[in-house]
Amino acid sequence: MTCTVRNHPAGPRRPRTRGSNGTTTTRHPRPRVAGRRRGRRTLATVLALALLAVVLAGNSSVAAADEAVPDIAGEVDVTAYRGDISGPVAPTVADNGVLWFGSARDGVVRIAPGGAPTVFTDSGGSSLRDIREMVATGDSSVWYSERRIGQNQVGRLSPDGTNQVVIDSATDFFIDLEPAPDDGLWLRTGPTLPQSTLVRIDGAGTVTTTDIAVTWLRAASDGAVWSAVEIDGVWNLRHVSAGLVVTDQPLPMETRPLPGLAADLDGGIWFTVRPVDDPNGQPSLGHANLDGVEFVDDESIVGPTSLAVSDEGDLWFYDVDPDDDNVWIVRIDSDGHVHRTAPLPYVWPNLTSSSSWTNLSNSLVPMADGTVWSWLHTNPYEVFSIDETMTLTPEISRAPTRSTGFATLDGTSLWITSGSSIVEVALDGERTVHGTISAPRSLTIGPDGALWWVNARSGAIGRLDSNGTPELVHVESADSLTTGPDGHLWFTDSINDRIGRLAVDGDTGYFTDPGISSPTAIVAAPDGRLWFANAGEATIGRVGVDGTFDFLSIDDLETPALLARGRHGDVWFSEHLDGGGSSIGRITADDEMQRQAHPFRVNALTLGANGDMWFSTTSRGQDAGWVEVDGTTNSLSVIQPMGSPRGIARGPGGNMWLTHTFMEEGMLSWVTRLDTEGANGFLRPRTPGTGGLPNLGAGEIIAGADNDLWMVSLYSSFGLARLEVSCGPAPFTDVNDSNPFCFDISWLSARGITQGFPDGTFRPAQSIERQAMAAFLWRAADEPQPDDAPPVFADVGPTNPFYDAIQWMGQQGISTGTPQPDGTALFEPVDPVSRQAMAAFIWRAADEPEPTDAPPVFADVSPANPFYDAIQWMGQQGISTGTPQPGSAPLYLPGDPVSRQAMAAFLNRTDQRNR
Repeated sequence: MTCTVRNHPAGPRRPRTRGSNGTTTTRHPRPRVAGRRRGRRTLATVLALALLAVVLAGNSSVAAADEAVPDIAGEVDVTAYRGDISGPVAPTVADNGVLWFGSARDGVVRIAPGGAPTVFTDSGGSSLRDIREMVATGDSSVWYSERRIGQNQVGRLSPDGTNQVVIDSATDFFIDLEPAPDDGLWLRTGPTLPQSTLVRIDGAGTVTTTDIAVTWLRAASDGAVWSAVEIDGVWNLRHVSAGLVVTDQPLPMETRPLPGLAADLDGGIWFTVRPVDDPNGQPSLGHANLDGVEFVDDESIVGPTSLAVSDEGDLWFYDVDPDDDNVWIVRIDSDGHVHRTAPLPYVWPNLTSSSSWTNLSNSLVPMADGTVWSWLHTNPYEVFSIDETMTLTPEISRAPTRSTGFATLDGTSLWITSGSSIVEVALDGERTVHGTISAPRSLTIGPDGALWWVNARSGAIGRLDSNGTPELVHVESADSLTTGPDGHLWFTDSINDRIGRLAVDGDTGYFTDPGISSPTAIVAAPDGRLWFANAGEATIGRVGVDGTFDFLSIDDLETPALLARGRHGDVWFSEHLDGGGSSIGRITADDEMQRQAHPFRVNALTLGANGDMWFSTTSRGQDAGWVEVDGTTNSLSVIQPMGSPRGIARGPGGNMWLTHTFMEEGMLSWVTRLDTEGANGFLRPRTPGTGGLPNLGAGEIIAGADNDLWMVSLYSSFGLARLEVSCGPAPFTDVNDSNPFCFDISWLSARGITQGFPDGTFRPAQSIERQAMAAFLWRAADEPQPDDAPPVFADVGPTNPFYDAIQWMGQQGISTGTPQPDGTALFEPVDPVSRQAMAAFIWRAADEPEPTDAPPVFADVSPANPFYDAIQWMGQQGISTGTPQPGSAPLYLPGDPVSRQAMAAFLNRTDQRNR
């Protein structure tokens, strides 16, 4: 099958990087060394190395043996990383500008303007947790309610962290916290709800429990509190003064008030009511004060909900017409005039009067500039402002999902709590996101070697450095992330239908094209372009680093979902089928395509042996599998009693790693290792130094930089876990876990690049001969046959056991040999390989990529060295790290021979570069 290619002109291109003086820096090409041939295979073909995965010949479905689960606990230590905010709820802002909010796991969190979060966890000797509501008072303290099984509390936390538990009950609930005069608190309590009794706490902490019945509470501007109560079948709006004087205002018969009262500036209250006998009947809008109740007489208002009063005294609300699925935002000014927006340009699925309350409740926040900001529970979630002309202006195109509250500081910024993040949005639209790890996904190792991910709940992109310090790079929206061939991070933005490019320093640019629609997964392909799943158009999109787009239109493609880089210039993808299940397809460098259907939904793709593509599924019993280059699909049932497969990754030492999430013996996750012989076993990750078993909840997993694995930790409020894997015994008698190159040598063996010596040793410290190095490179390139031609080198004939490898290197220009006076060249096969020659071999196999224009990486290799470009490129790519020197750049030692273990490391790092 052939893919149809549609070309598009380049979108907006990002300007070239300029120096501080505004000039464009141009790097002049270095003169080429004579004798090198062009037209070779690129590194993506020659050295896009893959591990030797589980291959059981002749079987299309492979089941694990029926045996006891191997216990290989202790091979993996885990370090958990999470954001400094967990499940934020109930935000409130004190008079001094300090934001307080509850944290589902940590207790109470305080953020001062421009400061870092401070977490308070003490609650009178027990940990603060399960915070439900919070109210800041004028003295900059905060009142909170805490609810858990057998222990419900109301307390006050001062700015210095002093905590005072004021009420403690094993049976009663404490809800509807509202500010009272003198830094006190109104609330209601009782063993049953909604109707309960009113409680008053003064600023000194004295509790007065009344017999006054109330339902919802709303503090009035005069220090009183409004509520609603049913008396002898008639509903009343109840006003309770600071002195506990009760005034009831009866509502019309056969009506009942709805939740969501809004206090006006004169001590009154706005409310909505519905007919008692028609829970889906049309609501009415009214106002009450001590003089009585009146209703708004305007037939254009059909379904008022989510009331809010601005500093100017204007009433704002949503107006919902469930019959037409229309929604407006309405403002009634101080003169009684009604203003409304045009119908909101959003889709409201299954909108009814009752569901509109859930969708719209408490999502209008008046700001100091006269606008009202709104959070809409749409898809995507959005925050936008509405001015007095009722014009809508988007402020955040993708807001954090699952919002649990809002707060505003003097109307100058809006705080939104959601998931594991809290976001501050200023009037100018600038965002500050606290809580650095929030539902991470799309993990990738960046060009700087750090772990990068997309914060699914805040739209930001996170970075975790080697010290374990998380930080955020703010982008409007991101779905999937990958490291590009230009040394930048690239991401999809499905909300705005564009592709983004992010530099390590945080500089961001965007590319757009009319053909982009809901782009999701993205991957850097061997051809130097970024490929992405263009889900909205059911195509595969491609963009060059210059912003040029084209699109592959594939016959009957339904919903492209995942992408993965192949080994021979190809790109693999998965497709969600409308009837359930998936297909896995491969697009070749010539845009030819094949795909195979699979009965289960595919969760993850990762490159395996011989260019095979491994996958995990949603099905227990067929947890993982691989698709061979010829399209043959194999499935693997991993030993596990009740697992839900999640992610799969190629890890250090040549193994596959599969994550599961399930419950057994208190465990919430397992990590299964699939070794190169098809054996599998559950790893029980343990916290270093304690042997403890953290509740990780294993999710997406990738291989990291230092022979570790990074994993999304689903049950740590969506944090991250770093799995430090022990190498264990290598396949050679003289290599074990104490050897720092153990993983590299294990990978070299698993990949089939080396068999070692007949006595079972690898001899890691021994210098590698030039002919052995040729064999390593040749095997890494899948043993391509050299052309039928006379020997390239005078000292290597067809009888040499390494002839094919050496002849191939000569024909490809990877080795030019040593010129002789008679015009021939010698290869000198048994001589040791120098480090500079080794750099040249790998660099030429990669088609001689130009290093970036930067100071020399190594102190002993200057631009005058004829091998400078090769060595500089290896240093910049992290293929060689050199020998550290105190106070200066590392040494490369170019004339020293290469040891066999160092050669294993160079090849393994080159492979990692091409994943």
